[in-house]
Parts: sequence; structure tokens; C-alpha cells
Amino acid sequence: MMKKGFIATLLLGSLVLWPSCDREDDINVWNTQFPQLIMEKYPNASIIEGERVVGGYEVSAFVDGVEAEIYFNSKYQWLRTEFDTYWNALPEEVRSGVEAAGYQQYIFEEIERVETATSTTYRFQIDREPKDLVLVFDSLGQRIQ
Repeated sequence: MMKKGFIATLLLGSLVLWPSCDREDDINVWNTQFPQLIMEKYPNASIIEGERVVGGYEVSAFVDGVEAEIYFNSKYQWLRTEFDTYWNALPEEVRSGVEAAGYQQYIFEEIERVETATSTTYRFQIDREPKDLVLVFDSLGQRIQ
């Protein structure tokens, strides 16, 4: 009986401690530099949450009313931002490029504008069985993937 009580206590204790490790990672994301880095890049950002991911950090935010995922490396350097977007918000060059490539008849499950230090691209996800199709176009409407 004593052995069962000890094992139950051990299991319960591990459940209490286990989530705290995850919480600690999330709290560590919010060092004094982190919110400032986001506000320098996106002054109108409203931060939702952040978490540690492989190789760095991911921050969910609303930027000018648009949902975005902002990625930083482990040294708090900005890598990219992925904005949710929709067909009518795309630049005309990108819409024309998608149409010229013959994909306008598809229903896009997701459209994202991806900003990096050197470029802006547009990623389109099409739900197709057995595997989704992902298309990437540059800001001039040229398919690059």
C-alpha cells in the first residue's frame, strides 16, 4: 500500500512540474529586449503570445489589424514575418501571376505574405489529396516554387 501511495505521489508531482518547464520557456521569451524589437519593426503590433521554437522564437501578433507570425533566431534577430492575407489584398502583379500560371480556379486554403530582410513572397496552399500543394510567388508575380 505504501508503495502505491509513493508512486501516485511521484506521478502527481511530475504532472505539476512538467507544465512549468514549458511555461518557463514561454516566460524566457519575454526578456527586456523582445517586445522592444517587435515594436521597432511593427509599431502598431499587438502581441498575442510568444514561444520558444526550434532555432529561436515565434511570436503571434496583430500588425495593423492583420494576424502575423514573427520569427526570431536564438539571438533575438528578426528572420521573417508571415502575414495572413486574402486574394483581394494581393498586389495586382501577384494575382496576375497566379492567374497566368493557371491556378486561379483553385480554392486556396491559406494565403500568406512572407517578409524577410531581402524579399517579400506570397505563399498559397491548395488542399489536394493526398498531399497539399504549396505555391510561392515573388512580388512581381513570378512563380518561384
